[in-house]
Amino acid sequence: MVFTGVIHFKYQKGMVMMIPEIIPAKMFLVHFTGILEITAGIGLMIPALRESTAFLLLLFFIVIFFANINSSKKHIHLFKADFTGQEMAYLYKERLPMQIMPIAWLWFFGIYFGSYQRRNTFNFLLLLFQLRRPEYAARFA
Repeated sequence: MVFTGVIHFKYQKGMVMMIPEIIPAKMFLVHFTGILEITAGIGLMIPALRESTAFLLLLFFIVIFFANINSSKKHIHLFKADFTGQEMAYLYKERLPMQIMPIAWLWFFGIYFGSYQRRNTFNFLLLLFQLRRPEYAARFA
């Protein structure tokens, strides 16, 4: 995520071209989303923020896919910032699978696995508390 956030600043002209015409303040939006992606990359490393960061990134990836559709329709080349880019076939053959992989990764490790760990920690603490009570301790003796 940090790497893709930095790309927003390195290839900002190409990123601006990807945004649909109807949306104003394109350069600000490119810089803002770059900062958001860098911050999200850091947020994924902090256990207390991991699940909420992953959920917001899932929404972000879905919204960003519409910018990818726009760039494919216009044949925008991100790195050259011109109109020599790939066609719509690229969108469906390469970009969509590339987008699905991080979405699946975020869902599994950021949301599903995080809630699974919380449930197991809660159950473990509950078991420890119950073992201190004599009527439950006799079951495990």
